[in-house]
Amino acid sequence: MPLVIFLFTYFVTEALAFYAVATWIGVGWALLALFALMFIGGAFGFSQLSSIRRQAARGQISAPRVAGDLGLTFLGVLLNAAPGFVTSAFGLLLIFPPTRAFFRGLAAGKLTKIGTQVYARSRPSTSYGTFTIDEDTVIDEDRRE
Repeated sequence: MPLVIFLFTYFVTEALAFYAVATWIGVGWALLALFALMFIGGAFGFSQLSSIRRQAARGQISAPRVAGDLGLTFLGVLLNAAPGFVTSAFGLLLIFPPTRAFFRGLAAGKLTKIGTQVYARSRPSTSYGTFTIDEDTVIDEDRRE
């Protein structure tokens, strides 16, 4: 059900954005602008992906930053490939380096929090039970006696 709500919201938002742009500049120009935005966003995104790879090869940026930048830039390229002014605008924000750094910080904080919660729920028990050496000596790791 949340997917249906998301898709409906996405469709309505993009339709309203296209209607607004088409009313402002005309339907033909709006279609041309939509395809131009998709093409320019994709080309800019792929140039940024190449730039990030070159910087990583020279050792100018750290591995976590490379992973974050590549992931966010690729997501930006995918958003630009989707038809719509709103998704293309958000995709350009993920591709443009200063705003990408902002979103990388947000994503890192959120992913760290989620990872910590998942680890806390799934970590194995540290108790290995009670072991007997002989009949009189019992070692219980939980009590550490």
